Formats: sequence, structure tokens, C-alpha cells
Amino acid sequence: MFRAMLTRGTDPHLAPKLPEYFRNAGIFHDVDSIAFDWPLTPWSQDPRQRSVGSVMMRDIRQFPDTSRLLIIDAAGISPIEYDRIKIRFLQEIELDYKIVWKLWSVWGIKSD
Repeated sequence: MFRAMLTRGTDPHLAPKLPEYFRNAGIFHDVDSIAFDWPLTPWSQDPRQRSVGSVMMRDIRQFPDTSRLLIIDAAGISPIEYDRIKIRFLQEIELDYKIVWKLWSVWGIKSD
């Protein structure tokens, strides 16, 4: 994904920079942010987090098919190579790994 994002001219590390962008826009004040780990698999002992992980697991299983053409095109890999990566990906998410998505929430008050 990293290579695919760079190929498309997208910053793969954009989220941590958003608070600065908000501030520099000149239309927000009291800008703040929080980053948190969103479980993508049901690894957590916390019942709510485990429930989120279970729901996300269904989405994660569909990711390779919904993103196939974008990744093949942007990463410059062959469909055969992509299929090999997809198989490994689907195998790995079934293991008992702590897989999380780092989510960022950024907010500010719009100046008058």
C-alpha cells in the first residue's frame, strides 16, 4: 500500500500532519487531535473492542477484492503476484495477531 500511495502522489503519513494543516489554514483555532488503535481482528479481551474487531474482520476479508485493481495499478505488480499476496494476507489475518488500524481524529473550532 505504501508504494501504491506514493505512486499515486498520496502521502502515506498524512494523518499526523492534519493538525498542523488545520492550524495553517487560518480558519480554525483550538485545534486538537487524538490517535487511537482500532482493532481489525477480535484479539482484545475488552468485550467492546473484541466486538469491533469481529465486525472489522468481515470488512478486512473483503479488502483484497475491493482494492485489487487500485493496488495492482498503483503498485505496478502483476495480477498473479497480487493473488499470491492476497492469499498470504488472508492467511495472516486468521492468525491470532494483534492487528490494529491507527485512526486519527482531528478537530478545531472554525473562526468567525
